[in-house]
Amino acid sequence: MKPKGNTAFLASLFVSVLLAGVFGYEANQYRHSLNDSTELPPEFYSASLQEVEAYLHRRVADATARASHIAALEAAINRQDSERIAALQEGLINEFEETAESARELTVERATQDARHVDKLLQKFDEEKLILMRYIGISLGSLALALTLIAWRVSRRVKGIGFKIIFAAISGFLAWFYFLQSSNISAGFPPPLDWLSVYGLPGMFFAAGVLFPYRVQATFSWLRALGLIVVGSISFRSAIAVAIHFGRPLPVPAIDIDPRAYILASLVGAAIVLTGARFIVPLKRVLELALAGVVAAIVGGLVFEPTEDWPFISFMFWHSLMAVAIHVSENWQWRTG
Repeated sequence: MKPKGNTAFLASLFVSVLLAGVFGYEANQYRHSLNDSTELPPEFYSASLQEVEAYLHRRVADATARASHIAALEAAINRQDSERIAALQEGLINEFEETAESARELTVERATQDARHVDKLLQKFDEEKLILMRYIGISLGSLALALTLIAWRVSRRVKGIGFKIIFAAISGFLAWFYFLQSSNISAGFPPPLDWLSVYGLPGMFFAAGVLFPYRVQATFSWLRALGLIVVGSISFRSAIAVAIHFGRPLPVPAIDIDPRAYILASLVGAAIVLTGARFIVPLKRVLELALAGVVAAIVGGLVFEPTEDWPFISFMFWHSLMAVAIHVSENWQWRTG
C-alpha cells in the first residue's frame, strides 16, 4: 500500500474507532440517566430496552386499573354498599398489594395522579429511547466501519479456502449480530438512515468477509468496495423481502414455514450478490460461478429451517457457502481428455 494510502487508512481507522468509543460511552451514560429518570428498580438496570418498555407498560396498566378500582370503591362508599366495599378493599389488598391502612387512605385523585405520573414516565422513555438508539447506532456503525477497513487491509492476504471460510463465517456472525440490533436502532433514525442501519451494515460485512479477498488492484478500488457493499445490502434486503412474502424474515422458534421460502430467498440473494460481484470485482468465470452459486444457494436455504433456534449459524453458514462458491468457480479446472 502506498504511503498516502497508508495514511488515509490509519486516519479513517482512527476516526471510526474514536467515534465508536465516544458514542458507545455516551450511550452507556445516557442509559444510566434513562434508568434514573424513568424510576426503574435496580433489577431492571441491565435489562434490555424491550424488557424495560414492557415493565413500564405493565406499570401504566396496573396504575390505571388501580385508579378505576378506587373509583369503584368510592362509589360503593357513597352508596353505603358494605358488601361491595369489603370486596373492593379485599381486591386492593390482594391484587394491588396494598395494606388495610393504605387502602383506607387512597383517593381517586391520588390514584389518578399516580397513573398520570407513570404514563409520563413511559412517554419520557419512548422519547429518550430514540436518542439512546442514535448513540448506539452511530457507535455500532462506526465499529462496523472500523472492522470493514481492517478487512479491506488484510483481505488480500486471504488466499486459501480455509481462511476464506473462516473470514466469511466471522462476517456472517457479525451480520447477524448487527441485524439483531437493527430493529431498535432503526427507530432512532429518519429515512434513509433507518434503511442503512437495518440492511447496510449486514451488506457491509458480507462484502468485507466474502468479496473483498477477490478485489484486484484496479482503478476506482474504493468505489468498487462501495459498490460491493451496496450490492450486498440490496441482496440482503431482497432476500428478506422474499422471505417476508412467503412467511417471515428471520427464523423464529416454534413457527412452521414452508422450507421453499428459505430456498427461494437464498437463490434471490445469491443471484443479486454474485451478479454484482461478477461485474464489480470483477469475477471472470461466469458459467462456473452460476453453477456453484445455485448449488450453494439451495444448500444455504435448506440450512435455515433446521437452525431456527440458532439463526446466527444460518448466517455464518450462508456466508461461508458463498465464499466457497466463488472460490470454487474462480479456481475450477475442467478435465479434458
